[in-house]
Amino acid sequence: MKKKMKFFRNLKISLNNIKVIFLSSKILSFIFLFIEIIVSLFPFISLLAMRTITNELSSGSSLSFNTLLIPLIIFVIANTLNTVIEPIRTGIVETIQDNIAFKSQLELLKAINKYESVELFEFSSFYNELKEAESGSGARMISVLQLSFSMIRGIITVSMSAYLFININWWIGLITVLSIIPTTYYGIWAARNRVNLFRSQSEPTRKLAYYKNLITSKDAAKEIKLFRLGKYIVSLYDKLFKSENQKTIKVRKKNSSIGILANLLSSAVIGFAVIYFVSGAIKNSVSVGDIILYIGIIPQLGIGLRNVINSYIYMADNNNYVDFFNKFISKSKNIIEPENSNFSLKFQTLSLQNVSFQYPNSEYYALKSINLNISAPGLIAIVGKNGAGKSTLAKILLRMYSPTFGEYYVDGMPVTEFNISDFRKKQSGVFQDFIQMSFSVSDNIWFGNIDKKKDYQKVKEVSEATGSIHDIIRLPDEFDTMLGKEFSNGQELSKGQWQKLIWARAIYSDAQFMVFDEPTSAIDPEAEGKLYDVISELAKTRLVFLISHRLSSVIGAKEILVLENGELLERGTHQDLIKGNSIYKDLFEKQASGYMK
Repeated sequence: MKKKMKFFRNLKISLNNIKVIFLSSKILSFIFLFIEIIVSLFPFISLLAMRTITNELSSGSSLSFNTLLIPLIIFVIANTLNTVIEPIRTGIVETIQDNIAFKSQLELLKAINKYESVELFEFSSFYNELKEAESGSGARMISVLQLSFSMIRGIITVSMSAYLFININWWIGLITVLSIIPTTYYGIWAARNRVNLFRSQSEPTRKLAYYKNLITSKDAAKEIKLFRLGKYIVSLYDKLFKSENQKTIKVRKKNSSIGILANLLSSAVIGFAVIYFVSGAIKNSVSVGDIILYIGIIPQLGIGLRNVINSYIYMADNNNYVDFFNKFISKSKNIIEPENSNFSLKFQTLSLQNVSFQYPNSEYYALKSINLNISAPGLIAIVGKNGAGKSTLAKILLRMYSPTFGEYYVDGMPVTEFNISDFRKKQSGVFQDFIQMSFSVSDNIWFGNIDKKKDYQKVKEVSEATGSIHDIIRLPDEFDTMLGKEFSNGQELSKGQWQKLIWARAIYSDAQFMVFDEPTSAIDPEAEGKLYDVISELAKTRLVFLISHRLSSVIGAKEILVLENGELLERGTHQDLIKGNSIYKDLFEKQASGYMK
């Protein structure tokens, strides 16, 4: 029963993938199928023509070239077409492969994009699943088509061979079938070993890629060179590669040993079949042409049976990988967002009730029972020592993470009742670990509100407001300049120049709810003062959260939240918190005294 279910599962996966491939390249797929059918007939046409030629030559009667002309022409045409069609077949396969590789990669990217929560990217299991999904896309999917057509070729070959054997010697057919059994069992066993090995190496493979990226990445180059880490990381790569390679070699040795035994046994059975037939043919005075035909059919039947059986074996093996891809895509399709549109959402009130958050594989809570009620407009500052939970709270507020416990409400409604894509349209901000995207200057700013057509006038206005205009006008093509060194003619900016550009993007959004997480870490004091003025202006009409270690920047905040070890221990205005013995007062005075030295 279990094997029957497995068969139908493989059949379902195969048919689904063939459908996907045919829909992506209908004409080419049908041409490919036609070629596979034609190619499977060429060996039999050649053998039959050769039998006729051989029998005529060995008949002993007088011959003329005209007698042999037709079978010779058939033989030459069959072999010529077989040779000519092969590069056409290769070209078609490569074209289909390119199409399906692109479309499967596109589906994978769309699936990843549907996972709105950043929290998911904290799980190593997610990256293992992603690695497995990538292994089942592109080439694996096209292999299903090739294997399916190979099976069709095998069925045609077996049918033609069986027909001839029935009329010649059924014993030969039976013996040939028996010769396939050892290699068939070996194929099934080896395929199972390959899948198990691949699954065990998902994470080590990602580690190898990570070590390689550290050595080759421009972002990591400074630290790698400064602290002389290159030799150590290369040694880690070498050690892990050798360890995993030993596992692979061990599996391959075992597979090869059993494979050799299986193939020797099959060859012995085939050898016996040939000897048996030739000796029987001599005794029965069979013609030379018939002997050549019969001997030629033996390997053809073997090839046909192997094509059918091996295609199924490899398809089952292949389907294990393709199934990883299908499951990953299916998971993303099951993400159903509420249909309730929140374009009327104003972020007038924001409430956290007993919110706690725990990172994956961590014993500790990054946030513990946070209770918070905030009304707009206004500037809300979040301060505290490193590791206090400030950035984690920001990501909860932006719905990058979902609370482990507790509830999050906006305008009196649970955030889970809002479509997250619409929810994000109301949000903006600047992260301390922002990414530098290799697009034009204007694109980098426009990304703040990508749903609307790029407004060049507004792009210029926000760059003036943040002071980035002074950097932009020095660039070769100003707002049309490509940034980054990944592509030709790209221009690089300093970290501070990038940070001002990211500010321009945030302001371009016109969002009602904004979060600035250490937004001036790379900016000089003069530019920093200007950007804090921008924040104060924004906070007059919307709800703005500011995370900063520079406490002088939060003095004018409507409310200051003081976090320590994931708990909200103090809250109030600067004037309220500076009185008495408070954590905030201690932090503020220590920082202020540093400026006075």
